[in-house]
Amino acid sequence: MKHHSAGFISAMRFTNGKLYSGGKDGKVFQIDTTSKSVTKSWDFPGLVRAIDFDMNKLIVGQRDGTITVVDASGAKNDVMKSHSDGEVWGLSVTPMGRVLTSGDDNKAMMWDPKTRKSVGVMEVSKREVKIKRGASTLSTLPDSQCSRAVAIIEDWICIASNDGAVSVRRNVAGGPPPEQTLLNDAKEWIEVMAFSPNKQYLAVGSHDNNIYIYNVGDFSLVGSCKSHRSYIMAMDWSADSSMIRSNCGAYELLFHTIPNCAQDPNGRSNTVNTAWATQTVKF
Repeated sequence: MKHHSAGFISAMRFTNGKLYSGGKDGKVFQIDTTSKSVTKSWDFPGLVRAIDFDMNKLIVGQRDGTITVVDASGAKNDVMKSHSDGEVWGLSVTPMGRVLTSGDDNKAMMWDPKTRKSVGVMEVSKREVKIKRGASTLSTLPDSQCSRAVAIIEDWICIASNDGAVSVRRNVAGGPPPEQTLLNDAKEWIEVMAFSPNKQYLAVGSHDNNIYIYNVGDFSLVGSCKSHRSYIMAMDWSADSSMIRSNCGAYELLFHTIPNCAQDPNGRSNTVNTAWATQTVKF
């Protein structure tokens, strides 16, 4: 008998005289093993990897990390969502305590730590751009759909891709946030991003050795901090938003004043009493 329309069968379960099968086509069939006919079927958006059935409930695990419970009426409830394909790279915490993550799977996901559940999923990009010097990845998706860093404040969400572009989106309730602009100044992939504590600037640290500073609102380029000799791997804003300290792949700790983006050669001694909004620099 052949019931699945395309691809392989990747999950099977026999219980209470019924055979359940799930496949690459996103379908799950309940099969009467006596008549070999399909008595019920369900459709899922992704490849089905695991199935179980008990107490009139069907549970289905999908390739993208989603676990769905289907009740006797056919109603579906996603009890878990997750990243899939490659690694998770980006992480930022909202002022309300929610967590935004991104990875190699063309997904940026919002999480509620209290319920330990995903409360929103959005695409990183619809663009299909491949580059020669992106970060290594196990994903087969184009670099433009693999995200390396995210940043979020009340009104804005920024998602950086492996091709160096930064998608700026309105942080709105209900539905995926619309893209307002795409920043393309960085020539290589972005590992770190952060909004300033006063919410006036966005700092973007690239593997082209530069830190790009943008005005929040119109996201025009204010300037670039160009003193590092290697890729930017970590940075912190001062609490008053007047300075950035940063590390690069050459193990440098440098200091730049904002908004003129000038290096302060005596930054280590000049910031002895400076309060820092974060503590992410490694050196």
